[in-house]
Amino acid sequence: MSKVAVGSIDERVSKRARLDSPPLPTVARRPLVRVVSGGQTGADQAALRAASKAGLRTGGWIPRGFATSNGPNASLGERFGLKELRTTTSVARAYVARSQANVDLADATVVFRLAPNRGTDRTIGYARTGRWQVVDVGSSSPHRPCLVVRELAVDSRQATVERIVRFIRQHDVRVLNVAGHRETSAPIGGFDAAVECVLDAVFAQIQAQQLRKKKRVND
Repeated sequence: MSKVAVGSIDERVSKRARLDSPPLPTVARRPLVRVVSGGQTGADQAALRAASKAGLRTGGWIPRGFATSNGPNASLGERFGLKELRTTTSVARAYVARSQANVDLADATVVFRLAPNRGTDRTIGYARTGRWQVVDVGSSSPHRPCLVVRELAVDSRQATVERIVRFIRQHDVRVLNVAGHRETSAPIGGFDAAVECVLDAVFAQIQAQQLRKKKRVND
């Protein structure tokens, strides 16, 4: 079966959702309460930092020994509540199992994917199909909802924030998984800081919506 770029599929899915979906509620019916990730450098740790600053619960699965591309980091367990996944002995397989476990743990996944990347693309494929593979044209009916973010430029950052907020509202997400490039393989400098900045704005906007909703109910 022929392969197509993940970005092309994501654009088709987003366009179809806009055409077929009913109008979204002003805010999600359930509040976002927790953010999980695999604890890797880059997008994973940026998401945990942003969630912690917003007062959201954090967690997720990380390979045995709290492995990251910068070496073991047990402080991720203490600071963010990550737990070691002890089901495999192979390092490569441990990363795969961790990615799959975090997709399954969450209601939906946001992936920061600015360029092709084997692990990131297969995480997207697993979220959409339940299989560790790059998604193809026939991939539909996602295993878990998955949004792929491909743009972090400053001049498009607000549009990216709005897109993520809309995705969280659309899928009524309480537990969000965040994945993406590790720091050592990110295609742009300052990748983790850009991800953290975007998610700071996402969580602030969602929480402001929830506060307005709560105020209307109390009034």
